[in-house]
Amino acid sequence: LMLLQHVREQNVRGYLLPSKGLIRVTAPQAGVLTSTRVVAGAHVHKGQVLFVVTAGRSASGIHNSNQDLGEQVTRKLAALHTQLSLAKSVELNDVSDVKRHLAVLRAQVKSLSQQLDDDNKALAIDRKNVEKYRVLAAKGISSKIDYGTHYEAMLARQSRISALELQLAEARIGIQSGPQKVRSERLNYANKVAELNAAVADAQQQLINLQVQGKFYITAPVDGTVASITAEKGQTPDPHTPQAAIAVSEHKLPLQTHRAVYT
Repeated sequence: LMLLQHVREQNVRGYLLPSKGLIRVTAPQAGVLTSTRVVAGAHVHKGQVLFVVTAGRSASGIHNSNQDLGEQVTRKLAALHTQLSLAKSVELNDVSDVKRHLAVLRAQVKSLSQQLDDDNKALAIDRKNVEKYRVLAAKGISSKIDYGTHYEAMLARQSRISALELQLAEARIGIQSGPQKVRSERLNYANKVAELNAAVADAQQQLINLQVQGKFYITAPVDGTVASITAEKGQTPDPHTPQAAIAVSEHKLPLQTHRAVYT
């Protein structure tokens, strides 16, 4: 009598998962499962998100309400971005207006300075003529009317020069204040932009809040390997039904080869 032994070797990838090392994961409250973040066999850390669940049984109503609010906030964001663009355009126009005004003032200063120079030269001549006709009138060579005519011309010239000097002073003050006006316009723009950016950030935060409102997360209670997933998207998990099983890390035994011996 002859006995034969046959040995078959087979490689199997995976882990040995003792039942005492399994942690069954359940939802903390009822809801609708909207997203699964892990797959079976994946290693997870404590606190890692496994599932996203919409809280409550009126999830569709919450979704519709949040969607309406989200559309309102989105429109508000678009309006704020439009205001930002408009503010920039206004700032550019205002600064350009100030610069154009400065250019006009500089041209005015140049013209007034030339006129003053000419009138001061003419005033010097007027004064000589007035003195000449005063002497001639005193000697009886010229009439007092001629003297009076030249004297009035000199006074008119002096009055004109005073007016030109006032205009020139005002133009120079305008030029000196020009850079301050530019800085003021830019400061006003910066303040306006800061306000609008704050409003944009607030609206964006509102959108984020709406996106997470009514949702909660099922997380891994321990470090380990996902042994199985029973939950599916669209299901309504409750606190009494396990959604997944996790093999605790210290109970996870690598499985490389399973040897079966047949006789």
